[in-house]
Amino acid sequence: MTTVEGNILRATEAGYEFFYHFILPQNAWWDEYLHPLKERVAMLRRQSRSTSAMVQVIEETEREIDICDRYGESFGYVFYLMRKI
Repeated sequence: MTTVEGNILRATEAGYEFFYHFILPQNAWWDEYLHPLKERVAMLRRQSRSTSAMVQVIEETEREIDICDRYGESFGYVFYLMRKI
């Protein structure tokens, strides 16, 4: 994780032309992504047929959701518009 400026610098150093960026508000990624994901993970956990691989994916996803829930004020999601030069 880094700053917006740091990401733009890395992208331009990698040969991309940067045009624009925008930051999603926290409610956009929580309401539209994490909350539905949390409900889906809970449903999958209740299913007794989960394979060991699925259990691992569920646990990793639950950790991601927990991090976002506890520390979501400390980071955000940014979209960048750029093209390869």
